[in-house]
Amino acid sequence: MSGNKREQEMTWTNELRIALEPTAARLAAERADGADLKLLQDAVSGMTEAIRNGDSKGLAHHDHAFHRGLLAATRNPLYVAHVPMMLSYLAEQYEDRELTEEDRANLVQHRDILDAITMSDLDAAERATRALVLGSDRVISQAAF
Repeated sequence: MSGNKREQEMTWTNELRIALEPTAARLAAERADGADLKLLQDAVSGMTEAIRNGDSKGLAHHDHAFHRGLLAATRNPLYVAHVPMMLSYLAEQYEDRELTEEDRANLVQHRDILDAITMSDLDAAERATRALVLGSDRVISQAAF
């Protein structure tokens, strides 16, 4: 696939993420149960360990688990149906590479999302997720040009 076409697909995917994920986080804050919270906590713990070890593939694995768990916690099968597409997009960001300060900042944002969901704070969950996804959009835009 040509670079321009792949960049366009990543941009489209991120536009969809901006529309879906903040609302998914809001729903997750309302609907998540103990199992959902454990999955999200385990994912954030795994991301923390991966960053500590400089393991981009491990970070990708746990980031995927976080986003899969976030969408599943909505209890809405239409959100869950977007998991394969979202994971395909996220995989692009974690190809075998050196981790950066941005990865550490993203980890903090994931923790903020987890904290908001754990506290059933719908507004904070939505805001934190919007900030995370908008940051991803900025990275895509910088990489594309």
